[in-house]
Amino acid sequence: MQTPARENRAGVCFPGRLWPPFFFSGRGVGLAGFLEWVGHAKYVLMFAAAPMAARATATNHDRGATQALFNSGSFTPRMHLTSRELALLADVFKLLADRTLPEDVLRLEVGRRMLDLLRADHMGSYVWDGVQEKFGQRVALNMSADNLGDYERYFQYCDPLMPSLQNRREAVRVTDAIPHEALVRTEFFNDFLRLDGLYWGINLFVWDGDENIGDLRIWRGKHRENFSDHEVALLDLIRPAFTAALARARREAGMAKTADVSVEGIPAEMALTGADLLARLTRREREVVTLAAEGLLDKEIAQRLGISYTTVRTHLDRAFQKLGVNNRSRLARLLQLAQPR
Repeated sequence: MQTPARENRAGVCFPGRLWPPFFFSGRGVGLAGFLEWVGHAKYVLMFAAAPMAARATATNHDRGATQALFNSGSFTPRMHLTSRELALLADVFKLLADRTLPEDVLRLEVGRRMLDLLRADHMGSYVWDGVQEKFGQRVALNMSADNLGDYERYFQYCDPLMPSLQNRREAVRVTDAIPHEALVRTEFFNDFLRLDGLYWGINLFVWDGDENIGDLRIWRGKHRENFSDHEVALLDLIRPAFTAALARARREAGMAKTADVSVEGIPAEMALTGADLLARLTRREREVVTLAAEGLLDKEIAQRLGISYTTVRTHLDRAFQKLGVNNRSRLARLLQLAQPR
């Protein structure tokens, strides 16, 4: 027999399994399920925030509907959410339902909201490039661009955390991957993490099938405590909706994997419309990709154009996304195809 969810002044008991019910089999998928969850969540939030006397006047029907939702067999065990947490989570799910946002904006804005929800200080997010075997397409909050540039050039290749964290399909604390006492003795901590004040970490890697399509790397400073089990559950709560939103945004931007490849290794659509694809680039992006295709290194491009190395990387990442290529050899081939004959 299940114990009914208890009410108290601090907040509400929310069914665990760590995501809203519209993602469960048996409760429906899509807008209808989402609206059902929001309707119940709004009632529970109002109920949790109301004075005790006002709570006593709630109708049996409302109480029964909410209790039935929470006592469903699909939603055990339960987790406790405060009214603050419920309101912030509702804002995250509203953002994830916005079909107009590109995937990098989704990662940035979800990260911003999770910093607030988890009372954290720093956030970085990347997308794994399985062809080049490196992380790229960075977005970040409260982290040094120079320090992140060092990560992309060097530290990601000697990161002691990634072998354990990247293949996890749920939110995980850094200290669950490596003891903190061991982490603070590494070059990665002392020459990278410590420079931005990153001390306690929690990561979520997003997988669409066998493709790693993004992540959230959230950190607290030394002045705070490590993330609790409850906070790990809060981050994991958004995982299915975050995965669906990123996958949708990538498909709509033409960034998803495709099997339609020509014999020359260039997607067929791209080979036919190389000039049209190049027209999507800004003037600076075209300058950068032209020099990259000629074989110049990123630092040489930066010197030639009088811009920073980080700016070169940003232009290249954006151009690769727009053109649907993932390495310089394909970029060079595309530029050849775009030349007038």
